[in-house]
Amino acid sequence: SNSGPADLWQITWQNVGQLRVLHKHVFPVSYQDPFYSDVVEKHKEHCRLAYYADILVGAICCRVEIEDGRPRLYVMTLGVLEPYRRMGIASQLIRDIVAKVEQEKEKSKIAEIVLHMQTSNTPGLQFYERHGFENAKLVPNYYQKIDPPDAYLLRRMVTS
Repeated sequence: SNSGPADLWQITWQNVGQLRVLHKHVFPVSYQDPFYSDVVEKHKEHCRLAYYADILVGAICCRVEIEDGRPRLYVMTLGVLEPYRRMGIASQLIRDIVAKVEQEKEKSKIAEIVLHMQTSNTPGLQFYERHGFENAKLVPNYYQKIDPPDAYLLRRMVTS
């Protein structure tokens, strides 16, 4: 389901440079080369780029990880450029990923989607709550170079 204001595309070696520029503008922490090569080589199934009028304006990057012997989807990054916020693009991105995971649950066995969110990020916390995520626990000192350093682990169960 690609209904929303943006066109969603998969990540490739051709457009990963644009993702790097987007991240630089959106996030306070910088991501190194291995992050981007992993996104293209290992995680592209669970990453989406959002284009609006042919401009890359947002992206979601997730990876499958094993926790207690069970696979779960971890949201590494989700961001939209400032001028394009509050248009529903981030919602479109998370909905697309949730729908994909729900469709493939039988095969993938992914039962939950999780992420860390800085405790001070009230708009982010509200956004994920609206999308069915719950605050699972406080993780003290999760971040090293930003203040406050504490994070919440947010979780959404996957229904098939």
